[in-house]
Amino acid sequence: MTYQRKSRNIRDLAEKAGVTAATVSLALHDSPRLSPEIKAKIRRIAEEDQFTPRPYNRRAPAPARPPKRFSHLGTILFIDNHEDEEDPVGDGLFAAFARQMNQFGVEFQNVNDAELLHNPQLLNDFSGVFFYNDPRSAALLPPELPSVQVFGWEPLRVNGDRVTADDAEVVNIAVDFFRKMDIERAAIIWRKDMVRVENHPRIRLFRERMEKHSIPVVELCYEKYSSEFNNQLKQYITVGSDRIGFFAFNALCGLKLCCGLESLELMKKYGQNNVIVCDNSALVKSFWPCPNLIDLNLQVMAERALDTLFYRMERPNTPSCIIYQSPRFLPSASINMI
Repeated sequence: MTYQRKSRNIRDLAEKAGVTAATVSLALHDSPRLSPEIKAKIRRIAEEDQFTPRPYNRRAPAPARPPKRFSHLGTILFIDNHEDEEDPVGDGLFAAFARQMNQFGVEFQNVNDAELLHNPQLLNDFSGVFFYNDPRSAALLPPELPSVQVFGWEPLRVNGDRVTADDAEVVNIAVDFFRKMDIERAAIIWRKDMVRVENHPRIRLFRERMEKHSIPVVELCYEKYSSEFNNQLKQYITVGSDRIGFFAFNALCGLKLCCGLESLELMKKYGQNNVIVCDNSALVKSFWPCPNLIDLNLQVMAERALDTLFYRMERPNTPSCIIYQSPRFLPSASINMI
C-alpha cells in the first residue's frame, strides 16, 4: 500500500490535482473563471487532506489623505519691502515662506508695502500677515489680525510675534574671527536708513567687545545714495596699521564695502582674511575672494516664523513673544586661519 502524505500547502495540492498552484487558489476561492468540474476535483482533494487555505492577506485600502493641517486658516499676506534696489533678506525669506505655504496647502499672496499704503483695504482679505523689518504699512494692520515679523526694531504688535537674529552671537562670531586674524583696528560699516534704532545692539556690542580687547573701532556710516563712501574707506585705510578688520552690518552693507575695496584695488588684499559680512547672500558671494559670512539662516527663520504665526492664528489670545535665531560662521573658501 502506497502512503501519500497530506497536502501541506497549495503547491502540494496542485501537484496532486495535476494543476497549477494558481488554479488551486482560484478553485478554493470559488472563482467563476474555473469550470465546476475542476473546482469540485480540487475541493475534494483538499477535503480529503483536511487542507484549509489561508485567508488572503490583502493590504487594507489606504485611508483618504487628510486635508493639509493649516489649510483651514485662510489666506496669508506676505508684505514685500522691495523699493529700488536688491533685497536679499526679502528674497530669501519669501522663497522659504512660499515653500512652506505650498507644503501646508495654505493660500498666500505677496503684496508690496507701497501698494498696501495706497490701498489699505486689501488687508481685509487676509487672515494672517508675515512681514520683515519695519514696513510702513505695518502701522495699518488691524489689531485683531495675527502677524509675525522677521527682524525689525519697532515695538511688538499686541497680536504678533517676532523672529530675529541673536545680535550678541553675531558679534561674538565677528570678534572671535578678527582676534584670530590678529586685527589691530576695525571698522563697522552700516547704512543710516537701515539702522532705525538708536545705539543698535549689533553696533554697540561690536564696539564694546572689540575695545575690551584693545582693538579700536570706527563706524563707517553712509547715506543710501551717497557717493562719498569710497573716499571714507580710502581715508580710513591709509591712516594707520593695515591689519584692519571690516565688519559689514548686513548684505547690502557688505556689497557696498566689497565694491569700495574693489574700486580701490584692495579686495584681493583684504577680502579673504579681513572682511566679514552679516548675511549669507549671493550678492556678496559673487566677489573674489569671497568674504567671510555670518549666516542668519533665513530659511529656518521663515519656518520658525510660520510656526509661531499658525500657532497664534489657532490660539488668538497667546501673549506676544520674541524668538532669537542663532547665527553660524561661513568662512571664506580660501581663508588662511591663524
